[in-house]
Amino acid sequence: MAGEWISVSPDLIAPDAPGVPTFFTIRYQTDAPGYTAEVRVRSVEGRVMETLCSGCLLGESGFWVWGGTHSDGKRIRAGYYILEAVFRHSSGKSFQVKKLCP
Repeated sequence: MAGEWISVSPDLIAPDAPGVPTFFTIRYQTDAPGYTAEVRVRSVEGRVMETLCSGCLLGESGFWVWGGTHSDGKRIRAGYYILEAVFRHSSGKSFQVKKLCP
């Protein structure tokens, strides 16, 4: 159920290649308002590359954008990255979602 809460597009980005998208759009859809989220991009080794949201209060839907940069603003290397999102509701319900971003 929670895996459907996140979608990432496009399938591939290349910040330095002409004609190829330069950022990912990460869309979310929850089952109710009142969730908070922690959203991070990690390397396949588990290192945090960028924190997109930390304790953000969410509406029922929305999006984040990631342009292929590290938290210090430097471009990351081409490769696979993991989008990790944890949703928590005041009712106690929580979900973790992980998606591979090529």
